Amino acid sequence: MPEKILIKTPIGYGLSDSIDNFKDEYKQNPLDTILVLPTERLCIRVKENLLDNHLSIIESSVTTPDMLASAIAGKNKEFKLISEEEAKLLLLKVLKRKKEYIEALSPSGEYSSRFLNDIYTLIKVISEQEADIEKIFSLTDKKKNRALIKIIKEYQDILKSKKLISPENIYKSACDFISPTYGKSSGDSSELSSNQLSDSSYEFSSVNTHDDSSKLSSNQLSGSSSEFSSDFKTIIFSGIFEPLPAQKRFIQTVSSAALKSVYFMPYSSNKKVCTDDGRWFFADKTEEIENEKKSDLFPYENIFGEEEIKSKPVEVYSKRYKNLKAEIAGIAGLIVNLLNNNAKPSKIAVVFPDPAGATTVVNEVFFDFGLSYSSSAKFPFSRSPVVQSVLLLTETVSKNFSRESLTELLASPYMSKLLQGFSNPASAVETVSLNAGVEGGFHSWEKGIKKHIKREEDRLKSKDLPEYRKKEIEKNIIFSESVLKALVLLIEKLNRLSGEKIIAEHIKSLILFLKENAVPYIDDSCGDLIYKRDITEFLNLLNLLTSLSQTSGISGDEKISFNEFSRFFSSAVGNLRISEKRDDTKIQISGIQGLQEMEYDYVFLGGLVDGKVPDIPSLLPYTTEEEDRAIWPNKRREKVRWERFYFASALSSAKCALFLSCHSEAGGRQEIPSQFYETAVKALCAKPPEEEGQNVSFSFAVKETGRLLLKGKIYENFTLPPGVSPKNLCERINTEGFFRKGLYDSVYDGLLSSEDEIKEVLSLRFDEKHPYSPTSLETYAKCPFRFYLTHVLGLNPPQEKTFTLSAADRGELLHKTLFSFYKDWMKTHNNSPSENETLEALSLLKSHAKAEIESYEISGPAWDFMTKEILGDTGYGRGILEKFIEEETRLYKTGLVPKYFEAGFGFRGIETAFSDEAVRVESKNQKSIFLRGFVDRIDVKEGKDGKDDKSPDEFVIVDYKTGSHPKYNEIVAGKALQIPLYLKAVENAKNIKGIGGFYYKLSKREVYRKAELYEQSEEELFSNFPKAKTTDNTFSEIVKNSVDYACTYAENIRNGVFTPAKENDDCSKYCEFKSVCRFSEFRLLEQENISQKENVSQNEATDTTENQDKPCERKGGF
Repeated sequence: MPEKILIKTPIGYGLSDSIDNFKDEYKQNPLDTILVLPTERLCIRVKENLLDNHLSIIESSVTTPDMLASAIAGKNKEFKLISEEEAKLLLLKVLKRKKEYIEALSPSGEYSSRFLNDIYTLIKVISEQEADIEKIFSLTDKKKNRALIKIIKEYQDILKSKKLISPENIYKSACDFISPTYGKSSGDSSELSSNQLSDSSYEFSSVNTHDDSSKLSSNQLSGSSSEFSSDFKTIIFSGIFEPLPAQKRFIQTVSSAALKSVYFMPYSSNKKVCTDDGRWFFADKTEEIENEKKSDLFPYENIFGEEEIKSKPVEVYSKRYKNLKAEIAGIAGLIVNLLNNNAKPSKIAVVFPDPAGATTVVNEVFFDFGLSYSSSAKFPFSRSPVVQSVLLLTETVSKNFSRESLTELLASPYMSKLLQGFSNPASAVETVSLNAGVEGGFHSWEKGIKKHIKREEDRLKSKDLPEYRKKEIEKNIIFSESVLKALVLLIEKLNRLSGEKIIAEHIKSLILFLKENAVPYIDDSCGDLIYKRDITEFLNLLNLLTSLSQTSGISGDEKISFNEFSRFFSSAVGNLRISEKRDDTKIQISGIQGLQEMEYDYVFLGGLVDGKVPDIPSLLPYTTEEEDRAIWPNKRREKVRWERFYFASALSSAKCALFLSCHSEAGGRQEIPSQFYETAVKALCAKPPEEEGQNVSFSFAVKETGRLLLKGKIYENFTLPPGVSPKNLCERINTEGFFRKGLYDSVYDGLLSSEDEIKEVLSLRFDEKHPYSPTSLETYAKCPFRFYLTHVLGLNPPQEKTFTLSAADRGELLHKTLFSFYKDWMKTHNNSPSENETLEALSLLKSHAKAEIESYEISGPAWDFMTKEILGDTGYGRGILEKFIEEETRLYKTGLVPKYFEAGFGFRGIETAFSDEAVRVESKNQKSIFLRGFVDRIDVKEGKDGKDDKSPDEFVIVDYKTGSHPKYNEIVAGKALQIPLYLKAVENAKNIKGIGGFYYKLSKREVYRKAELYEQSEEELFSNFPKAKTTDNTFSEIVKNSVDYACTYAENIRNGVFTPAKENDDCSKYCEFKSVCRFSEFRLLEQENISQKENVSQNEATDTTENQDKPCERKGGF
């Protein structure tokens, strides 16, 4: 007759007695005695302590309920244990068999990985609670309930028919095997002693995520019988608190099968913490810890009672911090103080409700404080970088090779070698895809890039293309062709993974792809530690895939799409939890439950905020409140009670001092302290901690070093960031605190005038005959530094990501459309369209616009809307083209005739050029500059016949603008140079008289031309259009001054003057180099104050050279 003993132990204090009992029994029956503890971590600690006390035991003699049940169930050779991932794979097959299952449960009617996880969670809880699903889900006749019953039954039928044991059924299967009525037909019996509790050919998890010492050894679990003998010797349970029904039945069954069973059950008379009195164990004898020993123990669970706690065994401290990072920094500072007072790192535990979520911040902060730690947190397997790279690969295929997914895949160092011949494959693909307007799609990549190449080749045929642009286009074509060749090959390989296949075939194809392409690429360039980690994690991934492949063929071979496989694969990897190898010599990071029955000198309970502690459970998936209660009666009460128990256990683990903390803010939202925190602080009379030692962190030392250096002092713990020497630091301080103050007058402000070698290079490159475009000079006028980055260093701005065209490309489309329209129109007309010719002109303009639009061969809703805006087909008013023709009819009666279009000068071989050579223009100071460029349009007014001779023709410059355009004041100030310089260049080249210039605004909101610069004597002509209010400056003076400005800018360029913008308005909000520019509005104010003090004339602000040469008084620096 089995002997059963129940020993009620105070919370947190029963382990030592159970270990003493185990040692006594083990010495008598070493092969037939097992100690069952609540956690793997506790098992490892107990085994280490036993070894330290010179008691050598069999590894599997100390185990957990899950591990013991797995070992017993695995003893049955007729059945096979499967992992949770494999179980979900079988459930997936059930769900895919009938579409109505998904339609009944999923709001979208579509399958998702979350849908699968929710169903499995429901099944798992039902199994743990041993609930009757038919009875529960028959309470109401709903489509959802009928589907749930069928799904669960079909899933269970597969397990039963294929003789599989899934994780949620492990306790039931173990009980079935132990039951005397099971397996009698075999006629064979054998004892299941502790040396017979495992199958050496099987490990429960397909990925070895735990220390090997926690596995049941093969010599303990070997055996060939399919029957469990009932003469099990001794089994001791310790610390298992209020087991769930399935686990409770397992304990009952195992105890009944053993000759002797002892249950050290955590117990408290406080009903808010414990209601289990152990009657269900059916003990022959019930005992409690001896009174004299019990009197020495502190009942931490009483903080949840009404009695006042008059004494406490350890000092208790508490503090509320601003945020989690500040909280962990406070904890780290306190730990540093403890270590300085000879505390051992291994005797310090830091506990969080969510250790996995906190570990990321712990890693950052503890590194800053120079603290080493070991975490028991379990992280998703998908957190592994090498695993992520494989997930990126499957996601790329499932997302139909979208630009984002493909570039992200190629950006991974594990996958970059998939695209051969490129040092930065992700950048290469993104550049070409943006140029080609490819968003994704298997067929779109090749088609889109080929069209892009063809467009570039067509551009090469244009006679209006400058030589330097031809070279750029040719280079772009070669680059695009090389990317296309490699990319098409890669996409074709990846696309072989797609299609509908059985899961085993999907997995086989994936593994074959990885093997054939030698990815993920793993080398030791990042060190041996990371290399070994990557290799191990990749092998674990292959093991997972192999086990899933084997299981998939068990219940049929239904085909699923690659998208569904990818989602399942991602979910399986994400749900699998792994823990890092622990190091007990370091500070221990753990969850609250991990401290049960543990002992540390110092315990820090952090992150105690509402919502984390206690963790209040929500309704089970796909259940109503009534159904939820039927499955798990009193769930919320039980959960809260368990939370109180584990919290009290964690408190009791501290033997010298206890630290409680919380924080007030997380992720921008307010946090309030947990009720547990408030209760413990009040009941235990917690006091604020002593000095936290924040000043010992590396970051604090660096900040303090810098703060005191600014005051001219040296910090006693002088610390510099890695890679920064004292000399380098002094240079930085001088740069920021001395040179980048006041006026722009040093090399640190882009003033390279004192650098002779640089000036020599600049003088050669930008010599006096160097041709400038007015646009580049405008760039210099507003921001010399931007000119330096663009035209001296040749940096390319980041490409814009857009669903249609970039602002620049959209402008080019309109320019090309208007050019081709007028080129065609003027063949049959001698003037701009008249009001009577509106329809004819609009029809011709639209035909050219459509041709230009179609040449891009782009499609999509955003593209269609953009083209409708241009063509005027939105149904909401007139489009850009119709407004343009209307505006052009106003020109008809003025005498101005559109004559030259895309008129170039300074470029050879251009059909529309009016000068092959750059045009030389002189300033009133006898200086000169060479100009080249393209004028969007030149409108000409014929000269009048006089008595002696005909007056020269007159012309105006027309500059199309799809965005904002410069104003008159900017022209006068020498910052808007296009119109005045174009006027001067055309006058010199064509010997005709310039009388003004228009900025022609072309946008969906408005289309108009405005004369920002014009000859006052022609005011009647320009009165037909909006015009700027002029000042006392005459037209000719403004043009001459603009040439003077241009010559000065060219001279400054040769002298190496590349300062940031000198006025706030000159710094564009949309500047492509904003992230690398040191422009400061505050410095401009400082410069203004200096100028006022020194009585510097405002006019001198335009004389760059004079300003740069003037020193200013500064303080600070070394």
